[in-house]
Amino acid sequence: MKLNPAADALRLLVREPRGEGFISSQRIIFQRDPVEQGYYQSASWVEPPTKKLGQLIVEVLSHRGLFRSVTRSANGSLGDLQLNSDVLEFYHNTCLLYTSDAAEE
Repeated sequence: MKLNPAADALRLLVREPRGEGFISSQRIIFQRDPVEQGYYQSASWVEPPTKKLGQLIVEVLSHRGLFRSVTRSANGSLGDLQLNSDVLEFYHNTCLLYTSDAAEE
């Protein structure tokens, strides 16, 4: 189902999501409690999460068929619209594991 037939003629550029510090790293972040975050010592992402999220956004929007084309702006393509996004948080929340265990007791 097309939400806006006029969008069929538009080309969408997707910029890689921005993320600062922890988020732009290939290291996997965990959170033990509401205020403490750290990195797993022996684990890492193949690529930074922001890069993978950008690829997924392009894939999903391309398959939806809402635009004539959907490309990453890093390709030097021209477009009619540009999607910019920020990743504010992206981590493994281990404190939920402990909270749910405690709630069952």
